[in-house]
Amino acid sequence: KSTLLRTLVGLVTRDAGEVAVLGRDPNDHALSIRRDSCYLPGETGVYQQMTGKAFLDFALGFYPRRQQGLYDRLLAGFELPLAQKVRSYSAGMKQKLALIASLVPDVDLYLLDEPDRALDASVRFFLRSVLLDLKAQGKTIVLSSHHLSEVETVADRLEFLLDGGLDHVEADPAPAH
Repeated sequence: KSTLLRTLVGLVTRDAGEVAVLGRDPNDHALSIRRDSCYLPGETGVYQQMTGKAFLDFALGFYPRRQQGLYDRLLAGFELPLAQKVRSYSAGMKQKLALIASLVPDVDLYLLDEPDRALDASVRFFLRSVLLDLKAQGKTIVLSSHHLSEVETVADRLEFLLDGGLDHVEADPAPAH
């Protein structure tokens, strides 16, 4: 799954098949795809020596358009000590920081690899609400997760990666509660 997502943003060059992201081939247009999308890797890396605020300023500096209301909502919901160095953060706090950096840019496509990794149940519920709001705004979210029951509440369709190929399943259109 992770390799597929890396291929979609042009971090890994595919050796066979065809892929189009936002109508572009990642092998030829990786930079423009990354400009118009956000990618949260499964192995989240944040700069340990920076404060949380400095990291967000740095990461969000790559995107000219941001969703300020979402930024404020995530800061309030995640309650991170932004004045502290990231090295003092727990794994869950680092994941929250990476989520803010990945969700706040105003782009058309969000590629999220295990976004709920290291998050407790209440924070996963809050994240689901945020993702549903992004979906309602017409944003496209590609989400990789082992928590199938949670994915089903957000997804319009499910794709299962089996033996290097995708199997398509329609998601239940029932609204999430």
